[in-house]
Amino acid sequence: AGDAAAALRRVAAAHVVLATPRAWDALSRRWRQRQRAAVRDVGLVVADHVHWVGGAALGSSSSAADELLAGGDVAGDRLAATYEAVISRVRLMAAQLARDIRIVGLAAPVANARDLALWLGAPAGPQQQGILNFAPAVRAVPLELRFETSAVPHAADRLAAWLPTVYRTAAAAESAASTLVFVPSRRQARMVAADLADRVAEADMGTLASPAAPPDAPPPVADAALAGLLPLGVAVLHEALSPADRRTVLELFACGRVGVVVATRTCCWALGGVRARSVVVLGTERYCAREQRHVDYAVPDVLQMLGRAGRPGVDSAASAVVMCHASKRAIYRRFALEPLPVESRLDAQLHDVLNAEIAARAVGSKQDAVDYLTWTLLYRRLLANPHYYGVAGVEPRHLSEFLSELVERTAADLVAARCVEYADADELELAPTNLGMIAAYYAVRHVTVEMFALSLSARTKLRGVLDILAAADEFDALPLRTHDADALARLAQRLPVPVPSVAAAAADSADATRMRAHVLLQAHFERLQLPVDLAADQAWVVSRAPLLLQALVDVASSLGLLAPALAAMELSQMVVQAVWEGRDPLVRQIPHLAAPPMAQRCVEQGVASVFDVIDMDDEPRAQLLAPLAPAQVADVARYVNRYPNIEVEHSVRGDVHAAGSVAVRLVMDREWDDDDEEDDESEGKSRASAELGPVIAPFFPAMRSEAWWVVVARGSDELLTLKRVSVGRQATVDVEFAAPDAPGPASVKIFVMCDSYLGCDQEFDLDFNVLEAESSESEDEDDDDDDDNAMDED
Repeated sequence: AGDAAAALRRVAAAHVVLATPRAWDALSRRWRQRQRAAVRDVGLVVADHVHWVGGAALGSSSSAADELLAGGDVAGDRLAATYEAVISRVRLMAAQLARDIRIVGLAAPVANARDLALWLGAPAGPQQQGILNFAPAVRAVPLELRFETSAVPHAADRLAAWLPTVYRTAAAAESAASTLVFVPSRRQARMVAADLADRVAEADMGTLASPAAPPDAPPPVADAALAGLLPLGVAVLHEALSPADRRTVLELFACGRVGVVVATRTCCWALGGVRARSVVVLGTERYCAREQRHVDYAVPDVLQMLGRAGRPGVDSAASAVVMCHASKRAIYRRFALEPLPVESRLDAQLHDVLNAEIAARAVGSKQDAVDYLTWTLLYRRLLANPHYYGVAGVEPRHLSEFLSELVERTAADLVAARCVEYADADELELAPTNLGMIAAYYAVRHVTVEMFALSLSARTKLRGVLDILAAADEFDALPLRTHDADALARLAQRLPVPVPSVAAAAADSADATRMRAHVLLQAHFERLQLPVDLAADQAWVVSRAPLLLQALVDVASSLGLLAPALAAMELSQMVVQAVWEGRDPLVRQIPHLAAPPMAQRCVEQGVASVFDVIDMDDEPRAQLLAPLAPAQVADVARYVNRYPNIEVEHSVRGDVHAAGSVAVRLVMDREWDDDDEEDDESEGKSRASAELGPVIAPFFPAMRSEAWWVVVARGSDELLTLKRVSVGRQATVDVEFAAPDAPGPASVKIFVMCDSYLGCDQEFDLDFNVLEAESSESEDEDDDDDDDNAMDED
């Protein structure tokens, strides 16, 4: 949820850290800062699946694989560039700290292992003692791979023609009771499983389960279609199954009571340690609604499917069948049987990587940017494969010209996006702007921050902020499915806020992802039940929204815009608690009180907010909660006790002089249960450092830490300063802002806004008197005092 401080505390307390490339990228960008000692202390980095730096198509430069490259998604290339930037930063950090940080790269067999090893810093001399690059045929269980091809042009017709082959493979004696079949979609998974079940019944085989499996009746499952398949030893595995049903299928398959599992292509990454004697890849194309055509599977997906063949310690041999269009046979055969070529994707995704380094002051000029690139895999591959990257030749000058032009073009784009500015007249020095630092701090794309800055105005309210959030470039990674268009259009008609471009529900619309994100966010506030695919999309959107809103708040603050900043803070609360601000009673946040019967009881007893529940006497509260089960009452008590009740004391520190600065101190004291406080004191915890635990938010799909914004504003539209803080039992917050130019009485508003709970915000006026501007002599004396203090600190 973007809480870097909490993440750093967890890293500092751990011996082993598991992190995604994006998460570690966000933590390690400012590794030079004193607070990032935990990042600098890392001594071993294990880079798993490091061949993913090649992107969805593994950077193949062969003309035969151009179609595969066209099927690669942009999100995969962005992840590849992030992965390359993370490893390159580790090498750069080790060099600048003059200490050894060991990097171990784990990958599929690759054709350019020496270049990868040099990039990782592994010994790659004539003996290549730092490289262990096995041939693809070296496996724990020998694999027999064969291809079934068809020239039929229509994908669905090809799949139908292959079904008898699938059945013969699954029913063969050597693969009985252990076959995985991967298909492109959930609909096709159901169709293939039903066809296999029909063929088993017609052949009077009884079941495809292992003869050695116990003959017990299959356990009950929620999916009706799955329940009908299990007695025949067949099962389906797809995203729409409940977690319990998925566990049941995998357990039955592991013990042999299910002989064939028909799984969707994406499930190849979610099978855990499950393997099979035989694997069938039924088709290597999926329909892409965004492009309105069938596209080829990403090569890593196919390799992952083939990797599921063979159970070490059980099978002496394994088999796999790849069924594809005749024109693709040579391509997939090459990738399956030969080492993979891995090329960098950094050149096409350099903007955000370079912006992060400029914001961290690691790159201060165009020459620094060129020097930074020498630590990357891109630099290693430019001369080895110049034509792939468009380098004019193999001479050093050609490489220098290419890198200079790449940096020049990227820097110009960042300057146009107002994320970077030139620091000299020759346009050689680079300096970060507020927008660039915001984008780097929150790991948000530079085009998203640019769009935020261009879209916000003093009149932007909550609805406008929702529109802007839904248009974030990060949401372009949302999958588009043609069968979702009607469901989205119907949902849009039920939502209280009109959705921009409802016609964009059509998958071929350029605004489809914006409309989809908008609908999914509103459906979250309404707590609507969604189909499984849309529910997964909604969880993805909702989990990323708070970080984008934090960036949006900072953009509004840098522009001095009060209204959109406050609206974004309220929207953050709505996202976490799944409640409409101003439309829903605040008591709706409490678990179990939003259901219609309980909501009606709250209305009848005049309970509209969480504080109303807190202030109730025991007897009326017990009467209100009487219909709830004891466990539900405990949930209510836990939420109410965790709900923040903050008292804020504020004061101006020192005299305020015209054209000077105003220093304000806020002491934020949280009301806490006395028993818990005594327990913490007995354990040696201070009031300020006591841990609160995560936010209680049943509808938010991730764990989240509570934080607060302190906002100082003049009038109704001018934001003077903003600070984001964490508040334990107690916190002292110092803020400073510019004093008015003229002496006399003055007043500002202070807002204390929570980012995770509604109804606990505070607003108050701060009055103070502005004295005459200080004389130059006083300023000189202050400067002398500051110099003396600085010398003392040194």
